[in-house]
Amino acid sequence: MIYRIDDLPKSKTNPFTGREYDDTWLILRLSDSEEYRYFVGNQNNSAYNIIISKIVHKKWKFAVGDFIGYCNANGLNGILVISQKEYDETQKAYIGRAFNEPELREYETSVLIHSAPMSAWKQIQRDGALKSFNKLKSEGSADEFAVGAMLGDPPEFSDYIMFGGGIAGEIVVNSKQRGKIIMDQDAEYLSGARLYFDAKKMARDGLLVRDGAHVKVKDELPLEPYLIWSAVWDKLDMESQISTPKTFAETADQQFSVVSHYNQLADEDNDPVHDPKPLRDYMDNWDGQDFIDKMRLDKEKSVLEIGVGTGRLATRVAPMCGEFRGIDISPKTVERAKRNLAEQKNAALICGNFLSYEFGRSFDAIYSSLTFMHIENKKKAINKAAALLNDSGLFVLSIDKNPSEFIDNGSRKIKIYPDSPETTAEYIKTSRLTVLEQFDTEFATVFVARKGKNNV
Repeated sequence: MIYRIDDLPKSKTNPFTGREYDDTWLILRLSDSEEYRYFVGNQNNSAYNIIISKIVHKKWKFAVGDFIGYCNANGLNGILVISQKEYDETQKAYIGRAFNEPELREYETSVLIHSAPMSAWKQIQRDGALKSFNKLKSEGSADEFAVGAMLGDPPEFSDYIMFGGGIAGEIVVNSKQRGKIIMDQDAEYLSGARLYFDAKKMARDGLLVRDGAHVKVKDELPLEPYLIWSAVWDKLDMESQISTPKTFAETADQQFSVVSHYNQLADEDNDPVHDPKPLRDYMDNWDGQDFIDKMRLDKEKSVLEIGVGTGRLATRVAPMCGEFRGIDISPKTVERAKRNLAEQKNAALICGNFLSYEFGRSFDAIYSSLTFMHIENKKKAINKAAALLNDSGLFVLSIDKNPSEFIDNGSRKIKIYPDSPETTAEYIKTSRLTVLEQFDTEFATVFVARKGKNNV
């Protein structure tokens, strides 16, 4: 049942029952704060409060409507601390809407993040699904320490899988490890897994539930087809599993921004393999046939491309060599590349991070174009390429001349790490490769280097 009141003192006593609040009561308040979008928690041992800023949360009427719908659907008692005018405005704005409507609203994030300790991530992979605390408890596999309860969440929230951006999920992971709430974003902890889910698909399939503050899923969420990407410390090429919530979240989110960017390009059917000839000629300003010829390919040679993309260069290189391998971090891009290279039986593609992937073999030639701008630790990448080369193997690298620190196509903006020809040349030399040639194209600087002393 929903109750409305103009003002509600912060007290243990429920004004509608005259007794202390029990777990069936939730409170929603509106504020004029400019410091937060919403704030949640158990205040003064009363009931769980959702405080929404009308200033920051422009769609606050939807949030109030969701709260009403959620409470009614779950047999909860909800108190609205809002004016009659605000209530009437909510009712009018919410016509035709629902707290579990099967579509993602324009102001809602398209990606939902859930974090889990490493032990939980292993269980999640075995189950092929995320499960709520109560679902795990019913199966006898829940942690004894429920962070939500320590944070003052209502018991019924334990029926749901919760999501949170920023460092929130990592704070939960750290708190589970310590057995108490640890809010310090710089406190050392054992990083787990940071999971990125497709909110649009989840909404479309009727899985999303809104309670006024959170977007969540009841009981269970299959990894397929909703999991976009998972981040763990070694996959991110971090030095150790030991990190801090702030560092791990920022590192994972940065790499995911690249994955997401190229996934979206694939969804938008942006595939350079099938570009018209003028566009293909334009892209050759970074590499092209002269770049490919520097590898001196034949049917006996094995080749690796770092950053294969949809196969723009691979479709030209694979027919010229005996064995082709390509690696890229974007799952959807790799899937597109597999279709483009379907007729090349000598080609195999890998979805992974070049820096952390274990190839277990070496190559006669390694090349990369328009990829090193996404790699922060360029020295490590060049050292790894050198280590993967056979004796006398060739490394051919094209780096963009653009000094910008961002790729900005209007709808999204991702951070990149501009390349310096001078620094790149030095890294190649210190990797014990010999630079055979360095030359400029219109938009790039190209390096050709050989492993070993024989420069012929």
